Amino acid sequence: TSPDRHPIHRRGPAANAELGGAKRQLSETVAAQVASQKQQELSLLRLQESEERYRRLLGRIQDGVVIIQHGRLVYANEVFARMIGDPEGSFLGHEFLDLVLPEDRPEIAERYRAWEESRGVSGSLEARIRTPEGTTLLVVVRAGGVDLQGKRSVIATVRDITLQRRMEREIRQHADRLGAPNEIADAVNESLTIED
Repeated sequence: TSPDRHPIHRRGPAANAELGGAKRQLSETVAAQVASQKQQELSLLRLQESEERYRRLLGRIQDGVVIIQHGRLVYANEVFARMIGDPEGSFLGHEFLDLVLPEDRPEIAERYRAWEESRGVSGSLEARIRTPEGTTLLVVVRAGGVDLQGKRSVIATVRDITLQRRMEREIRQHADRLGAPNEIADAVNESLTIED
């Protein structure tokens, strides 16, 4: 044997042991990473299933429901689409403020920022929106901020109260018209009572 080979033979078992340890550590790291990845995939699948159930629920609500992300409409149920006369949903992807009458935009924009910034801020307000055909609807909007698919979002229900408000106005006008004859009758009745 040559004198140079002798130290190599002595270091060989130590190097093999060191490599074996590194191999075990690498195997454990890879196994932990694979387990972590499987756990992440399972969590993501559960989240997607939960969000899908939530979307189905939103689709069944009697009011219009919209989801807004970064100021744009990203979801609307069929009720909302029919309400504004656009069942094809061509408004999706557009700025939600485009539907709001210009004079109502500042208040809606301010409320949207508050809803978007905080989970705790929710509330309702009346606003006027314009359909693609140009019809103006009076709506009640109830909204709040949430995280959806990892993005800050505002979920809002939208109820058309145009007909309700028109009927209330007509009832008040009718009551006012009926009130005048009643006031005359009361005055006549009072004068008859005084003369008796």
